[in-house]
Amino acid sequence: MAAKSPASSAATSLLFLSGAVTNMVFLVLVDGLGAGTFLVFAGVALASGLYVYTQLPETKGRTLAEVQDLMSRGPTGILSWGGGGTAKPPQAATPLPT
Repeated sequence: MAAKSPASSAATSLLFLSGAVTNMVFLVLVDGLGAGTFLVFAGVALASGLYVYTQLPETKGRTLAEVQDLMSRGPTGILSWGGGGTAKPPQAATPLPT
């Protein structure tokens, strides 16, 4: 539960900053590219969707504690997202009961 509040704050900040950057860049791109601006944004959306689909773990049906444990291992066991700055070795994922 310790990660819920910082994660919510980080998500809100990132959403605000990305919206501000999008608003500042949009008119400049429209002046330069015209209708091609929407292709740029479509490309960014496609790249973002591919990243989420291929790199982020599925969390549907998991408790917050299970998600925190999953994220504390990092994507390859090299990074530690759980705080403390210590890397943990990769562990086999335990299947969820259905």
